Amino acid sequence: TLELGIAEESDIPTIVGLACRKADLLLCPTDNMLASAMDVVASIALHNQKPLFACHNQAVSQGALAARGVDYKKCGQRAGEIAYTLLSKETQTAELPIEQAETNTVYINQNTLELLGLGIPETLQSHVILVNERTT
Repeated sequence: TLELGIAEESDIPTIVGLACRKADLLLCPTDNMLASAMDVVASIALHNQKPLFACHNQAVSQGALAARGVDYKKCGQRAGEIAYTLLSKETQTAELPIEQAETNTVYINQNTLELLGLGIPETLQSHVILVNERTT
């Protein structure tokens, strides 16, 4: 495991290039600076033939190979259900369990997948949504 930090946006090309030289794949955490530069990060990773995995789903439409992040639509639906039970007095706030967002969906950029010469494992195929975005 190699962990690299980025202090400012101008560091991104250098740090991502270094990561590509030292690692077999890249994992990009949910970070506003990296999210705003995801097209650059994805382009560098692809140029170096390194798979880029992200922790936010929209990164896939920006060129990342794959992501399995929070599904905000499902979270919003669940929040609405919880609000309804509270407002209808079916449940008291103190009775609500702590819940964690769950998702089994993996978003994969089909173009990046093909450019890297990779495939989708059979065990994962039922959970995949392919995104057909152009990569740089």
